[in-house]
Amino acid sequence: MKLYSKTTLAALAAALMSSTSAFAESLPVFKVAPAANSETAMKAHQEMFGAPPATRKGAQGVVSPIDSRAAKAVETGLKLQSAGKVVEVDRRSGHMFIADMDRLWRGDGAKLPSDGDAVRIAEEFVGKLNLLPKDNYVMPRMVGLSETAMINDEPGAAKIVLDRQVNYGFDINVDGRAIPVVGGGGQIKVTIGDQGKIIGLMGGWRPIQVVAEKVEIVPAEKAIENWKASAQGAKISNVKASLAYYAAPGFEEQAVLAPVWVLSGETEIAGRPGPIRKQIVAATAQYGPAYPSAPKVNPRVFKPQDAIRKQIMPRGDDDGRGASLLDLVISPAYAQSSRECGTSWIGESQGLGGSSGNSRGFVNQCKAQGWNVNFDWGDNNAWETDWRSDDDGYVDAADLVFYTGHASPWGWNLASPDDGSLDNSEVGGASDLYGQQDLEWFIVAACGPHQHDGFVGSIGNAFDRWRDTFDGLHAFMGYGAVTFDNTSEGNRFMELARSGWGLIDAWFRTAQEIQPATNGEPAPNGDAIFVTAMYAHNGDRCARNEKLPGFGPQCTDVRGSGQRRTLMWSGT
Repeated sequence: MKLYSKTTLAALAAALMSSTSAFAESLPVFKVAPAANSETAMKAHQEMFGAPPATRKGAQGVVSPIDSRAAKAVETGLKLQSAGKVVEVDRRSGHMFIADMDRLWRGDGAKLPSDGDAVRIAEEFVGKLNLLPKDNYVMPRMVGLSETAMINDEPGAAKIVLDRQVNYGFDINVDGRAIPVVGGGGQIKVTIGDQGKIIGLMGGWRPIQVVAEKVEIVPAEKAIENWKASAQGAKISNVKASLAYYAAPGFEEQAVLAPVWVLSGETEIAGRPGPIRKQIVAATAQYGPAYPSAPKVNPRVFKPQDAIRKQIMPRGDDDGRGASLLDLVISPAYAQSSRECGTSWIGESQGLGGSSGNSRGFVNQCKAQGWNVNFDWGDNNAWETDWRSDDDGYVDAADLVFYTGHASPWGWNLASPDDGSLDNSEVGGASDLYGQQDLEWFIVAACGPHQHDGFVGSIGNAFDRWRDTFDGLHAFMGYGAVTFDNTSEGNRFMELARSGWGLIDAWFRTAQEIQPATNGEPAPNGDAIFVTAMYAHNGDRCARNEKLPGFGPQCTDVRGSGQRRTLMWSGT
């Protein structure tokens, strides 16, 4: 028997441990298919509302006599709408959206069940309809409870809980090992309202058909190295990787369920360290997800006229929009062409692969609606000055603005010039308030900035940080937790808004279809993910139900002492 010294044995052990490619882990990749849920949706409607929806046969399936915009959407699957009740089954996944839209996200919280009773009601419901898949690979589990709630910006105000949500997720069983599923396509949400009535069902699961193959997993260290290389030198620390399977949102096609790495880390956001928007990267050489490359553009060069790009006349409530005269007096086509949108996004320059595609989807939908795109600046061209010193020529010169990138409770990252981020303290001055010119609505699709003590502790009052942004601005939508980077929010939000959804409802549904229910982060940035909207009103809550111009009345700009503000949030 040959003997080795301790030094030699240690060297052999180190060599074996470093040879990860020789002993790389392999995991199955599954073929999946859309679920056949049309009949289940009809049963769910019956169970939820006491009667099946009134229907008639249509060329693309069963439809009810609804308006032309909704009828066009039938090509994506089954869609019914009657007396405030909505039933949709997306043919691309079989995912369902069934809701009483008079009560979803807008109940009065008069008599909600306790958490324990909510779980019991949901368990009975999903069991009766067999909503949770049962096979050798998929392990459904309840991932927690969340809520829809609101609070007013008033001294001593208490939150009002509008509904309770019971959330289900899925793990994949690989030889007794539970690997979580991430992505909007891997969850089911049951929403329970007044008197314990179920008022919403959202989500689903694409059934596994067969194991397509087993593939070698890219080691976590290599995945992190590859991602850092694509991040263009961004200063990101404490990067960690966790293994998962990725299920795409129900409104997207997906043929295979494959392993991914979920990357987390920290960077500087609005001058403070904070968690990055989580990245989902391929864990195999053969399967995605793959993000589209950002378009190549020349660096911006500051010109004096940038700050005065166009002559802007302050528009108050006498501009006609407050009383919806614009939509009544001039043609709808002109009303659309006179509207303007813009987008700022931080992508690969700070390690975010999805931002470019996310903003592109928003811009494409704006153009399809006939709106003018005032600006579309990304990465090093997404200047902070567009949001601050030059906001009258950029952000406040558009009606609707979409941002995606890194955010925290205190602000969001941009690029120099100025200091490279927009802090809440920087939008409090009279020259920087939003809505003095055109801006009606903006969205921050990132990891904040509406964290609030009403749903997460140790962070304070979101109104104290953001109330000063409102000076004619109608609504400011975002999140109240760390979220997952993606390419879909901008497109999906505008798609729903262009089909007649209220803007806040469209944003809430977008987030709930794309983001999982939890993120694994500690407070104040998790573990539950909340989509949010802060809006201004004069007591009538008009902005809560506002739609795109041409789809419904527009609200009056509210300023000064008569302005009130409300923050809403809902679990994703």
